[in-house]
Amino acid sequence: MQHYVHTLTGKTIVDFLSWLRTCRNNGSGAINRKISTVKMYIRFLASTDIPGAADVPIQYLQRARQPYAGPVKTLEIHEVKRILAGILGYRDFALFNLLYALGLRLSEALSLDLDAIDWKKRTCTVHGKGRKQRTLYLVKPLCDILVHYRQLRSELRNAQTSNAFFLSKKGNRLSARTAEENFQKLINKVGPFTIP
Repeated sequence: MQHYVHTLTGKTIVDFLSWLRTCRNNGSGAINRKISTVKMYIRFLASTDIPGAADVPIQYLQRARQPYAGPVKTLEIHEVKRILAGILGYRDFALFNLLYALGLRLSEALSLDLDAIDWKKRTCTVHGKGRKQRTLYLVKPLCDILVHYRQLRSELRNAQTSNAFFLSKKGNRLSARTAEENFQKLINKVGPFTIP
């Protein structure tokens, strides 16, 4: 049975958000998206001079909190070594070493351009979330791996025209989906591990 809302108030919105959690079992991410939608809709109504829209207290709507998932679990060093030793392609070997050594997000590593690495200073400039930029030091073993990959990269398709550091077989910037699929295949091959 459907219920139609004829009058939109602060209580109506709160009841709706409560219904999302208790009846639809929506997670925090889904609820937060709906909160953003409601806020934008109310602002739109207010901008078009709909009576009462400006009085709806959307400023008090707080984002739903993610439930505490417990302590963060990490791989043991011998498990990390087993993963890295199981990599067949050198591009993935360079990528996963970079991720591990610098603690980068996958998106940060894949967005690296050739000029992001200063080979003389052995530093890497990374662009993270919120357009934040940071410069990280490359320890010599990691730098050696990246130098070797750069040499191999020069033989890849579009290597002379693309500025992307990590290239796909087709000569495009390596996609997150391909990197994730390759990592999952690797885990399936060399696992299991102490964490899921």
